[in-house]
Amino acid sequence: MLKKDVDLTLEEIRERFNKKCSLVAIHKTIVKLGFVFEKTLKASKQERKDIKIQRELWSKYQTTVSADRLIFLMSLA
Repeated sequence: MLKKDVDLTLEEIRERFNKKCSLVAIHKTIVKLGFVFEKTLKASKQERKDIKIQRELWSKYQTTVSADRLIFLMSLA
């Protein structure tokens, strides 16, 4: 599964295996199994047709909205 779905998050892996352990435990297990994941500058999902369409729609929408109406949220988790 991990070789096939390389974009899975730790939380998604935990859900697929129906475990109730911490994400740290999932991470440590994956590392022990020899899996290494490197972050890329561009997410692989960006190449999917549905994602491309959503990104194009978002880009067009941005030109119609006043910056005063936008709120940006930052996640620290």
